[in-house]
Amino acid sequence: MVVVAIACAAVLAAFVLAFVAVSYERELRSMARFLEERERGSNERLTVEFSTRGIAGLARAVNDELDAQRDARVERDRREQAFREDLAALSHDIRTPLAGAQGYVQLYERTADEEQKRRYLAAAQERLAAMRALTDDLFEYAKASDEQHPLGMEPVCLFSAVADVLAGMYPQFAERGWAPDL
Repeated sequence: MVVVAIACAAVLAAFVLAFVAVSYERELRSMARFLEERERGSNERLTVEFSTRGIAGLARAVNDELDAQRDARVERDRREQAFREDLAALSHDIRTPLAGAQGYVQLYERTADEEQKRRYLAAAQERLAAMRALTDDLFEYAKASDEQHPLGMEPVCLFSAVADVLAGMYPQFAERGWAPDL
C-alpha cells in the first residue's frame, strides 16, 4: 500500500512537472510570437498568462525595452520634424536676400541713369552681404552643433572682450551723448 501511494505521488509529481514544463514552453512560444508579429512602432505590450516570477520578470524587461525603443523613436521623430521646420525657415531666410539682390541687379540692367545704377548696385551688394553673414552664421552654427568636433574651450579676458564691444559701439554712444567709463 505504501508503495502504491509512493508510485501515485511520483506519477502525480511527474504530471505536475510536465504541466509546468508545457506551460513554460507555451508561454515562451507566445512571447516569441508576440515579438515576431508585433508591428514596428506599435504601443502594444507583452502580457503573460502563466505568471511566475521568471516569466513576469522577462515580460517586464521586454516591455521596458519596448518602452525605451518607443521613447527613442518619438524623440527621433521630434528632432526630424524640428530639423525639417528649421530647414524650411533657413531656405526662406536664404532666398529672401538672394531674391532682393537679383531684383536690384535686374533694375540695374534696365536703368540708364548712372546715379540710379549706383544705388541699385549698392542695394544688391547690401543684400549679398546679408546673405554672406547669414551663411557665415549657418556655418558657425553647424560647426558648434557638430558633436564629432567638440568646441575648444580657452580662458578669455572678460575686460578686454567688453572693452572691444564698447569700442565698437562708440559711434552709437556718441550719437546719444553717452561716454563709457571703464
